[in-house]
Amino acid sequence: MEKSLLKKIPTLQNTEVTNKRCLVRVDFNVPIKDGKITSLARIQAAKPTIDYLLKAKAKVILLSHLSRIKKIEDIKSGKKSLKIVAKALQRMYPRYNVVFIKDNRDKKLPSLVRNMKQNQIFLLENTRYQDINQKTGQLVKLESKNNLRLAKFWASLGEVFVNDAFATIHRGHASNAGVAKQMKNKCIGFLIQNELENIIKFDKYATRPITSIIGGAKISDKIKLLETLMATSNQVLIGGGMANTFLAALGINLGKSLVETEMLGFARDLYAKHKDKIILPIDLKVAKEYADIPGEYVSINKFPKELMALDVGPKTIKQYLKIIKLSKTIFWNGPTGVSEFNNYSNSTATIAKEVAKATASGAFTLIGGGDTAAAAIKFTNKNAFSFISTGGGATLAVIAGEKLPGLKG
Repeated sequence: MEKSLLKKIPTLQNTEVTNKRCLVRVDFNVPIKDGKITSLARIQAAKPTIDYLLKAKAKVILLSHLSRIKKIEDIKSGKKSLKIVAKALQRMYPRYNVVFIKDNRDKKLPSLVRNMKQNQIFLLENTRYQDINQKTGQLVKLESKNNLRLAKFWASLGEVFVNDAFATIHRGHASNAGVAKQMKNKCIGFLIQNELENIIKFDKYATRPITSIIGGAKISDKIKLLETLMATSNQVLIGGGMANTFLAALGINLGKSLVETEMLGFARDLYAKHKDKIILPIDLKVAKEYADIPGEYVSINKFPKELMALDVGPKTIKQYLKIIKLSKTIFWNGPTGVSEFNNYSNSTATIAKEVAKATASGAFTLIGGGDTAAAAIKFTNKNAFSFISTGGGATLAVIAGEKLPGLKG
């Protein structure tokens, strides 16, 4: 991460927004099941920024995506429409009239925005609807590929652009990077500011010893992150599917386990360079198939060829916990086993509880978003850690020092 990243980005408190038309990129990519929102966390996370703007008598126009749009059926079904979010937002702001704009590229929209009433909040339909030509059904990716005309249209709606969608800052989309490039007056909202401040605490002002816990399926998704963490961490505990690739790179046969064969060379070289920091599993919990069925524990040196690894074993967990207990700063991204399976959630659950204990004892703990955040909350609670990121991939990109097109435009 750039040392002066926050200094280079205007914040909401330092931007004139009073009585201005504010185009706000939020993250309302909420989980929906059977036609109902199962968690309002992402809507609530945007509330401080929206509240601040409303208090300043700004006209608030909200932009967000919801899931991925790959075919015309994704639009026609209505299952990925933000209309359901508009209803939730209306309940959250009963004193305001939340106006849902079905066509986020309607030619009348600029006029409607200019004539917004003080008690109105506009929420535009899913930005990724623009990834499909709704007349032909063709996949055009105008939003995802940062189409210039689309970015200019959305930018024309506001006088100030407020980006508060942390989860997409590593994406160069029309609704963030494209709009930001077109608008002179722009800033970040409170959510992004809070995310960056907490990631900086880990990245630049961490107290040693620093422990990073990295899981998940693939090394290829986290190459730069792993390289960065090797430079900053005292110990890096590796679990999940990516541990299989490291073990395979060291010549250990793991039967039918998931292994990224194309990453064996990278894993071998990284381990050779940082073997004093990298902690790999010494035993694993295995099964005959990828399913939530009872398994058995085996040593990595006695791995049955017909089985696959789905979690790390008790000896490995004991080794992990010993290191976590001594840590003053902890970063965790990625479950260390298939945590959605009850039979293979033990290591992830145990680590979550131990990291929570470390937090209570004064350690600074940063939980990466996505599956890690869901698992950490499931096995403890959302207040058990210093900071739980909303980002996932964005968190990793910031720590790894990657370019953030959605943030800078």
